[in-house]
Amino acid sequence: MSRPALNKIGLGGYRVKPETLEKLKSISIEAGYIHGNGAAIGQFLDAIAQINPIVLIELTKSSQTIDE
Repeated sequence: MSRPALNKIGLGGYRVKPETLEKLKSISIEAGYIHGNGAAIGQFLDAIAQINPIVLIELTKSSQTIDE
């Protein structure tokens, strides 16, 4: 199943913990962001970006960690 051409850019060069990708996949599917048999992570990230920034900041404050 091919995807239609969308006005999107690649999001590369970011490093995350190995478990982060699996969590994103799982949450994306649970939230209904599905493509074929897998997760539509890009759509899910687009939706996160539309959340009110103040709410998003408050939600993420408790999980902020800095790994060196």
